[in-house]
Amino acid sequence: MLLERLAWLTAIEKRMLRTIVRFLERRILSFAEGNFKETKSRMRRTESVAPWGRFGDRYFDI
Repeated sequence: MLLERLAWLTAIEKRMLRTIVRFLERRILSFAEGNFKETKSRMRRTESVAPWGRFGDRYFDI
C-alpha cells in the first residue's frame, strides 16, 4: 500500500527518500545496540553551534 502511494515519485525523489530512510535505520540500530560512539562524534561536529557547548555531551557518556 505504501509503495503504491510512492509510485508517482520521480527517480530522484525516490533516491533521496531511500537515503533518508537508510540514515534513520542506521541511527536507530546504533542506539538499540548501545553504540553511542557515532552519535557522540556527530554531536562534537555540531557542538560549536550548540548553545550548551560541551554540557550536552555529558548525557551520552555511558
